Amino acid sequence: MSLTLIEGPAGEPVSLEEAKAWLRVDTAAEDTLITGLITAARMMVESHSAKACLTQRWLWRTSWTAKSLRLPLSPLQSVEEVAVLDGEGARHVIAPANYQAITGTPGRVLKRLGFSAPLRPARESGFEVSFTAGFGAAGDVPELLRRAVLMLVAHWFENREPVAFGEGRPLPLALDAMLASYREMRL
Repeated sequence: MSLTLIEGPAGEPVSLEEAKAWLRVDTAAEDTLITGLITAARMMVESHSAKACLTQRWLWRTSWTAKSLRLPLSPLQSVEEVAVLDGEGARHVIAPANYQAITGTPGRVLKRLGFSAPLRPARESGFEVSFTAGFGAAGDVPELLRRAVLMLVAHWFENREPVAFGEGRPLPLALDAMLASYREMRL
């Protein structure tokens, strides 16, 4: 199974000015570094929470054996296309009438009664789902996730040296607690 970013977010959940105020930086000397740290922090927050902070498009290759398919990122805004790959790698689009997208958190794609794919996939990860996920624009990102981004930016800004296991300062303990409330529990 693989997840590929097709179209990244148009911006970041926090601005350079917000991050500089958080860091108490008044000069422009570190702007490039801080901008890069904001992007890296957003990506880490998204990875650890399985939430897309901002609107972005993805392509997910997966298997689909059950009635429903739980997408790896949420909140789901829309499913643009579902396709199956044949033995030669050719894509065959599945008619939207054969599935239903359940938007929100968690995002799901359900097989409708009478679901039929044009053919059986040639390999385990023979389905492709093209979808859009995210809270929306920067102003729509929950405050807790924005604070997690700022906390990571500050941590990395103050601790620039690489560290080996057991050395240096680990990530802020509060970060895990902040992101835990956004992780989806599975039973």
